[in-house]
Amino acid sequence: MNYQNIIVPEGLFFKEKTSQKNSLNKLAKAKKQILNINLFSSLYDRYADIDRKQEIQLMLTALFPEDKLFSIQADYFTYLTSQHRLLKNVDNTLNDLKDKVNIFIASIYPQAVISKRLEQAKINYPLVANPTDDFTSMSKIITQIISQHNLDKNETLLIGTSLGDEIQAANDLELPSLWVSTNRKVPITPHPNLHVKKFEDIAFYFMG
Repeated sequence: MNYQNIIVPEGLFFKEKTSQKNSLNKLAKAKKQILNINLFSSLYDRYADIDRKQEIQLMLTALFPEDKLFSIQADYFTYLTSQHRLLKNVDNTLNDLKDKVNIFIASIYPQAVISKRLEQAKINYPLVANPTDDFTSMSKIITQIISQHNLDKNETLLIGTSLGDEIQAANDLELPSLWVSTNRKVPITPHPNLHVKKFEDIAFYFMG
């Protein structure tokens, strides 16, 4: 195994459940509502492995059923921008990796949202995200990264937590993948090439 490049979705760096909950809570308060935390937690767990765009849109529709999706989605993006709390040891893991492999960040979110989060978290690696104010697909973003930076697929590893998003995209694009399982069972399909329990364990594959 000789990977020269890794593509990492920005969600792997942040405490995403906390980020989503805080953003939705601020959104609810702005609308003079109370966020149903139990429903949010149930939906977050239920939608953990589906396409991220679908996950967020289903959650917004369930939590704010009387609002138009595109409008409530734009408000959600606004509040998400200020959420930049990192997972434990992310800085150390990136420092361990940066001299051994090229790091590229992928996001299906609007560029303005993600670049602001990364800037506040002081994470500075090449980012490709959606230039519009809507979602895009992970496959499209990965294809753009590979083309824009002229990467060899055989030397590029896609890392992800979502089976229905990053790992499925890797399978569709015939790209090697590593799944951060957070103690979930490795599925038959979509099947990652490698897996670890948490983000900081990724460095193990690049030792030596």
